[in-house]
Amino acid sequence: MAGIAVVPWGKLKGQTIDTVPLKDLGYYVKKAREALADQPKTRFHSTEQAWLEAVQAEMARRGEAPKDAPPKSKRIVTQDGPPPHTDEDSPYGSAEADAWQAQNE
Repeated sequence: MAGIAVVPWGKLKGQTIDTVPLKDLGYYVKKAREALADQPKTRFHSTEQAWLEAVQAEMARRGEAPKDAPPKSKRIVTQDGPPPHTDEDSPYGSAEADAWQAQNE
């Protein structure tokens, strides 16, 4: 049986993975995925893949699944929902726009 994985880098370097807080495990998943996507660092991919699998296994052991969703969009969404895609979708018709423009000239 393999031993418990040890954090290889960062502020928790040297700690066993079972003592790492969940939020930090999520951070390690994110960083491992970024490293695996970095083509110039292919020589590290096998160790990074093993680390990623260890972190994911620890998260699964705790009943948490790593988030596989793509990064969040930078698009601004208000309480009313996302902005309209076209002028026709806008709640302001051309009459309102014309009135505003006439008032502000």
